[in-house]
Amino acid sequence: MLTVVADQMSGSRDDPVVVVGGGVIGVCCAYFLAKTGVRVLLLEQDEICSGCSVGNLGLLAASHSVPLASPGVISKALQWMFNNESPFSIRWRADPQLAAWLWRFFRASGADGAFAATSALLKLVLASMALFEELASSKDVGFALEQRGVLELFATSKAYEEGANSAASLRAIGLRVDVLDAREAQAFEPLVVPGVRGGLFYLDDCHVLPAKFVRGLAVLAANAGAEIRDHTAVTDFSFSGNRIIGVKTATSFHHASAVILAAGSSSPKLGNRLGIKLPIQPARGYSFTITTPARSLFRPTMFSEVKALVTPMGDELRLGGVLELTEINAPVDTRRANALVKSVNRYLLPEVSFDGVEPWSGYRPCSPDGFPIVGWSQRWSNLLYATGHGMLGLTLGPLTGEIVTGLVTGADPQYNMDRLLPSRFGDSL
Repeated sequence: MLTVVADQMSGSRDDPVVVVGGGVIGVCCAYFLAKTGVRVLLLEQDEICSGCSVGNLGLLAASHSVPLASPGVISKALQWMFNNESPFSIRWRADPQLAAWLWRFFRASGADGAFAATSALLKLVLASMALFEELASSKDVGFALEQRGVLELFATSKAYEEGANSAASLRAIGLRVDVLDAREAQAFEPLVVPGVRGGLFYLDDCHVLPAKFVRGLAVLAANAGAEIRDHTAVTDFSFSGNRIIGVKTATSFHHASAVILAAGSSSPKLGNRLGIKLPIQPARGYSFTITTPARSLFRPTMFSEVKALVTPMGDELRLGGVLELTEINAPVDTRRANALVKSVNRYLLPEVSFDGVEPWSGYRPCSPDGFPIVGWSQRWSNLLYATGHGMLGLTLGPLTGEIVTGLVTGADPQYNMDRLLPSRFGDSL
């Protein structure tokens, strides 16, 4: 068993590192820790891979390396906010944490530093995608890594011109992207309707079967020695001074040398039990899954104007999109879900239809600046955050697991942590 050397560790060296959360981030943390020889206990309130990991679109998204908080997003958000069928909405409520999040989001969306932020996020994304390739080459996890790129389609000339102009900026940060006219876009995907104005082709994007990846990695983590308990919700914590000494569930108590908070959109609720106000908002999205039609798409295809994506997943095809800043368990917004289904007709031939399919919905944990929160807490000496990944949870899962393992074992950081550390939000975390 590897000796854990980080100064933040507490309690007995025989106590496990407790990972709270069994989605892609928690499972990646458990896997990389266990593989390194660290004793790990993972606690998940439902089943492993029961949150966003099971219903997401499987995209490893170099093309999504522009942070959510970026120039121009505020004006678009204001336009969409008053459209009942738009891809973005805010469910307004008297919530000081939502107000604080929106203020931070507004400040992070300025033009100053946008290039540097996008470049920094892309480096993290590409590093994580390299880890996916290593995992795929091992043949231990059969998650069907597909390297087919992503096609983004534009239904209007205005959006196509904006997309074509943005391609140069994307190339400047190292993203490989080609501009396609309407004829070339249809040649890429024969199911594209004749009316599209053109597209962008992102060469570096890949896609996987997300549930297969997370569940397969959980098995490997267990084989490496991690103890994984599902249907075991964390209810509270025990403390000694500025350390967390144990984790409570409804039926048990677990001593902990360290605690990794990787509970996705449930992280703020657990943070409240720790006296911490995490700057994370749950952003609901919807997906629809059908059996692959006789003629289907070869690669993931984005619909630019409506911010949606269709991904081929083995014998299934999945459509997803929408960003709703809302409370967890708020009523489903059927107008936006239905609009997402109808949007397919603007881009693809009728052979691809999601009409009549019931939506799945899940909540992404969004930080206000578009970067995840990964690092040691300043409030509790042995609490480590691994949350706030937004729409990049799957993409950044392996990298997060590797970074967390390095922090726990005291290894020298291999990556620039400045944009990830919780200290960027002040000393209250």
